[in-house]
Amino acid sequence: MRNSLLRTYTLYPIPCTLLLLFASGCAAFRSGDALVSRNDLRTMLSDKTLTPFADLKVTWKNFPYKSAIDTIGEGSISNPPKHAAVPVPPEDLDWFRERAKSVLSDAGLYSPEKGSGALELELTSINRWAYKELLRGFMVDTPFIFIVPASFKTGYRLAAGFETPSGAARVEETARRNTVFHLLLVPLYPFFSPGAKESSLINNMLWKTATDIYGKMKGGFESAPAAQAAPAPAVSPQPDPAGKKADEEAVKTDD
Repeated sequence: MRNSLLRTYTLYPIPCTLLLLFASGCAAFRSGDALVSRNDLRTMLSDKTLTPFADLKVTWKNFPYKSAIDTIGEGSISNPPKHAAVPVPPEDLDWFRERAKSVLSDAGLYSPEKGSGALELELTSINRWAYKELLRGFMVDTPFIFIVPASFKTGYRLAAGFETPSGAARVEETARRNTVFHLLLVPLYPFFSPGAKESSLINNMLWKTATDIYGKMKGGFESAPAAQAAPAPAVSPQPDPAGKKADEEAVKTDD
């Protein structure tokens, strides 16, 4: 067995080295917990009576990662510095706007030609980062990544506001992305684009928000009213011994 492993390593040194790096350190990106129910999605996509929105307003509040070094000289112990939102790059906001239009159009919730009313989407990101920010902050403040991996979490919240026949409505979805760093994988980090996983996560949040909006507009999915249409028979809180005895006597008489 050992000779076989050594022979494999001798024949393929580079792939084996990369495999060992992946086993000893990791740069894993998890796409959060924005899961869409297949039944809810199928119900929404099959509904042809839904009136879509004609206007879509999109905003993105970004609270970027800031290390302890970045906050030197700001605030005090009694009045700590407040983390202020900063604009995302224009290309990121444009991507989010176009992706939202695409998802909502496919979901039947957005159509400038056939729709009416407006839908407002607000995306909030907390601890959003770039590699250059981590190199001068997180990786410097976390020296133990030389030995064991270290994780870094980024949070997202997507809120949608719109009008329904019964008044104003709002739905929210939250998710997070957990990135695990290890010094052994530093040369490979450029190949693990954090933007790719962020795009996947936001895409899932948009689809989940679309089903939530549909549920609000329809007052719930079809499965919920169907379950309420046939309520369980009423049960007496206490048994009636006299009634039970009379039923038993009636059965004996019939026999």
